[in-house]
Amino acid sequence: IVSRDWSSDVALPISERDFMQEINANTRTSILLCLIAFLIVTQIGILTARWVINPILQLNISAKRIARGKWQQSLEIERDDELGELAKSFNSMAEQLQESFAALQANNTEIKLLNEALSESQNQLTKFLEAMPVGVFITDANGKPYYINLIGQQILGQGLVTEATSEQLAEVYQVYLAGSSSLYPSSPMPIIRALQGESVTVDDMEIRRTLSEKIIPIEALGTPIYDESGNIAFAIATFTDITQRKQAEKLLAQYNRTLETQVKERTKELLQVIEK
Repeated sequence: IVSRDWSSDVALPISERDFMQEINANTRTSILLCLIAFLIVTQIGILTARWVINPILQLNISAKRIARGKWQQSLEIERDDELGELAKSFNSMAEQLQESFAALQANNTEIKLLNEALSESQNQLTKFLEAMPVGVFITDANGKPYYINLIGQQILGQGLVTEATSEQLAEVYQVYLAGSSSLYPSSPMPIIRALQGESVTVDDMEIRRTLSEKIIPIEALGTPIYDESGNIAFAIATFTDITQRKQAEKLLAQYNRTLETQVKERTKELLQVIEK
């Protein structure tokens, strides 16, 4: 190998060993520099990845905690880039969720208290209706049976039949027109007229029990119940067994007929005495 000295334009001989040593040294230096550069770039990449990924992981963990109902979540990410803005939005959302959840809990507490008060009022109303000495039958605004107290069940011979319509009440509860073999018509029934806004009282109804062949005459009063808007919400019919009254009326009628007969006979005898 010849090395030229350009300053003197003289070619100097260089051994191959010296030349390769220099190349190998340069190669090792290049490889070392590449390794150092690779390590530096890798470290920078790891730090950059952590700088980017860690906030995203924090967002993910906080979002999962919120999804499990842990509303007290806050991210401490002080950055001015998109991730910082996202963290601020997340914190704002978490605060709004906390406020909404607190308001919801307060509303639920109020609703629970109202439900308890309503339940207590319904229990008291049920006790009042059960304590009444008459039968009570209530339908909703559509004529669907809603409630019947114990005395009402005893008189009618059965409990509440919720699937019955207003037109089927007479057939379901075997309500007949007194002194006839016909079911009581739907239109003049007190509960139906109450649904039409009327208050009416009738005493020409009979409950006939097929099995025992027992006939129970009843007197019924129908009354509409209005809501706050003035619309009919329910119709209530109170009824009572008037068997004793009917028997008394029958006895009174017989007594009146007997008395009338006796008066006629006495009058006839008196006229005969006067004639003599």
